[in-house]
Amino acid sequence: MNAHDNYRLQLRTVRHLWGVEEAWETVFPKIKSNGYYAIETPPHIFSETDRTRLKALLEKNDLKFIAQIHTDSYEPGKRSKDVKVHLDSLRQQMEIARDFGAIFTNSHSGYDGWSPKEKEQFFGEALQIEKHFGITIAHETHRRRIFYNPWDTRDYLEKFPELKVTADLSHFFCVLSNDLYGEMDVVQKIAKHTVYTHARVGYDNGPQVNDPRDPANERWVECHEKCWEEIWKSQSDRKVDYTYMAPEFGPPGYMHVQPWTQMPVTSLWDICEWQTKRQVDRFHKYFGY
Repeated sequence: MNAHDNYRLQLRTVRHLWGVEEAWETVFPKIKSNGYYAIETPPHIFSETDRTRLKALLEKNDLKFIAQIHTDSYEPGKRSKDVKVHLDSLRQQMEIARDFGAIFTNSHSGYDGWSPKEKEQFFGEALQIEKHFGITIAHETHRRRIFYNPWDTRDYLEKFPELKVTADLSHFFCVLSNDLYGEMDVVQKIAKHTVYTHARVGYDNGPQVNDPRDPANERWVECHEKCWEEIWKSQSDRKVDYTYMAPEFGPPGYMHVQPWTQMPVTSLWDICEWQTKRQVDRFHKYFGY
């Protein structure tokens, strides 16, 4: 695909700590040995003691860091509708990200119920915050945030072409109650801004299938993979050095459970590792190197 020169887009895999219950001291070496480049987690939720411990373990295991940001609050029932509150929390969490030496941040940004004027105010100031800190902010496509559906995401990216995206397209499947084959033109526009991909598989009735390995979910897996290929193609065409991808399947709450016992229907660790291997193999097959 790039035979005319020595350029090659490189894939760097990231492991999110969401749902990882094993102690960092033992799980970080496993993550490193499985080929991951970086860890993603929201550092603002930890105590100062645990932040110090996290920094030390990242350095010890030669793992880079991506700071996840939640403007205002992630907890249900605690969201503010005040743009200033969201921007202030963005600044505060960017301070923490800078302290960690984050390679970039992934932000759950804003409030879905804002007016267009409020959303524009947020993004305009967020770009100034990004420039101030000198750290990329990738705004995640996520339910209950500004980028909760593909069309608004497209429109705000057109208004603010400097914005960067974390593509978690599983949320769009859920919001649309459909796949994205009919919106591939929108996906292609979003791909031009994407720096990071959360490779969770959603479906028409939720943001996470029960098990992506189940042939019954093949339809949803294949559509996500078509979208991810559009991201890779866009990044390669733009000669981006690295694309980042995390197998961000979640624990119960996202993961399906058995009734009465609330036991998970599958292993979170196993499906994350399966997804990583599958996408690494597909990436190299897609580019032929």
